[in-house]
Amino acid sequence: MSFLYCKWSRDSRLPGRPRSLDDRGVAVIEFALAAPILMALLFGVMHFGSTAIQAMQMENAVRAGIQYASVRKPVDGNVSDIIAAVTTAGPDTPTDNRTVTATLFEDGDALYLTIRMEDDYRPPISTMWGGKSRALRAESTIRLK
Repeated sequence: MSFLYCKWSRDSRLPGRPRSLDDRGVAVIEFALAAPILMALLFGVMHFGSTAIQAMQMENAVRAGIQYASVRKPVDGNVSDIIAAVTTAGPDTPTDNRTVTATLFEDGDALYLTIRMEDDYRPPISTMWGGKSRALRAESTIRLK
């Protein structure tokens, strides 16, 4: 970067020349200014990542319920086994607001099953500061007949 060279810049000192007294502590001040920004970025990435993992686990649980329903079709509209399969395959995070619903509906001669899982997820980072929970939803439909 020779085109940005300035005679009075801090980097213009000669290689063997010792630093002047007014250069001491500059790195500490720069770190003190940059550290909060880097920490905020780190916590944001962790927050987004844990929410994405929770959403993927919910999608996988709903898919497991669909696979269970395709192998063991509900008899007489009883979907409790399917709901139990989705709950078992669901995320391990403790929550009181997670709901799993399975709905059978007919369209002419076709029979469809829709499985929906909803959860108010609060990532571990936001739990420390009392942040809001995120409403997550996973849904899938299969034609049974």
